[in-house]
Amino acid sequence: MIFQKGLVLRKSGEKTFKVLIQKRVLHKKYKKILTRFKKILIDDRFNCCRPG
Repeated sequence: MIFQKGLVLRKSGEKTFKVLIQKRVLHKKYKKILTRFKKILIDDRFNCCRPG
């Protein structure tokens, strides 16, 4: 199981939240640090997530 840290954006359902994941990667050709973003939906069964 992979644990990632992210920002909770909004509540999508009764027990579902949309989370923004930020990942920093190194560009292969130019050797610069890039920031990649990905939005995922998570299931919050214990109702512990809060937007913000």
